[in-house]
Amino acid sequence: MSKVGTTKGVYLTGRDLAGMAAIGTHLFIIIVTGDKKTRTVPYIDPNTKPLSYKKAHVLKPQDLGDGTYGFVAGAQNKNSRLMLEYFETSDYQATREHYNWSKYGGYFADFDTEIHKVTSKKTVDVLIRLVFDCLGAYVDNETAEPIPYPSAGWGLNSNSWAQSVIQYAGGTAPGDFSGVDLSGGERIPKAYFTPHFFGKRLPLLNGKTVTNLALAGTPV
Repeated sequence: MSKVGTTKGVYLTGRDLAGMAAIGTHLFIIIVTGDKKTRTVPYIDPNTKPLSYKKAHVLKPQDLGDGTYGFVAGAQNKNSRLMLEYFETSDYQATREHYNWSKYGGYFADFDTEIHKVTSKKTVDVLIRLVFDCLGAYVDNETAEPIPYPSAGWGLNSNSWAQSVIQYAGGTAPGDFSGVDLSGGERIPKAYFTPHFFGKRLPLLNGKTVTNLALAGTPV
C-alpha cells in the first residue's frame, strides 16, 4: 500500500503546533504536481525586512522527503498578520517526517503529521491550478487589506485559511483533524481568494472578524 501523498494532487495536512509547550493542530497544504516545474506566483516573503511584494516570484518545488516533489503552503503568524509562507520550517519538517520518517523523524521532532487527499469533481490539474490561483490572490488581497492574526489563536487563523483555500478551489477534505484545530470550521471571506482585487479597499474585515461571507461583498 503506497503512502498517502505520493500521487499527483492536493493534500490538506495537519501537524502538532511547534514548541514543547504548544498544544493544538496547525493545518497547511501540500501540492504534489508530479514534476519539477517552477510556478510563478505573486508573493511576499514574510521573513524579509522591509516586506517586499513580488508580482512574479519564481517558486521552485522541493523534495518532500522521499523523492516526491511538490510545494508546501501554509498561513503563519508573521508581522502580526495571517501571511502565506511557502516551505515554512515546521510545515516542511512535518512534511518530510511523513514522507520519510526513517530520515527525518525523531523522538523530539515528531509533529504527528496527518495528511488527507483533497477530492474534487474537477480534474487534478484544474484543482492544482485553482489552488495556486487562490494562493496568489490571497497574497494580493491580504496585502491590500491585511488580516490581523487573532489573539490566542481564536478567530480567522491558519486552520481557517487552509480550509478556505480548499473550499474555494472546489475541493473537499476532512473538516476535523486529530487534536485541537482551533477555528478550522471558520472561513475567510472568498474575496480574499479571488484575483484582481489588489489595490482596492474592500469591505472585508477592517479589524473585525467576519464569518458571514455575504458581508464580504462579491463574490460569495
